[in-house]
Amino acid sequence: MKPDGVGVLRGTMAHEYVEAKLLEAGMPYLSSHPDAWNGSSPKPHPEHFGAHNLAPRSFYEGDVSAEGSLSLWEYCGIDVPPIPIADDLSNLDVLVEGVKSNLRERGYELK
Repeated sequence: MKPDGVGVLRGTMAHEYVEAKLLEAGMPYLSSHPDAWNGSSPKPHPEHFGAHNLAPRSFYEGDVSAEGSLSLWEYCGIDVPPIPIADDLSNLDVLVEGVKSNLRERGYELK
């Protein structure tokens, strides 16, 4: 694998892991609310979102951070944990628990 492909792979793994954990907790893949759609295409919305929207955006090769792959979190009013994600992604559960905690505080029912 080319060195620049490592970031893409890392981003994809982070995305799929967080997305799967949020789905497992009972969050829908995407919101069915009309505001979360632009015709037949999903669009980010600060109040109507799903696990896919909150998972780190995999096309970012940089850090899993508020400025990078988690930029939709701020838009949706979710705090990004102040702990950096490990290069080997071994602490992604910190990220998952952070988003679940924020969502529960906002009244979402999650497992």
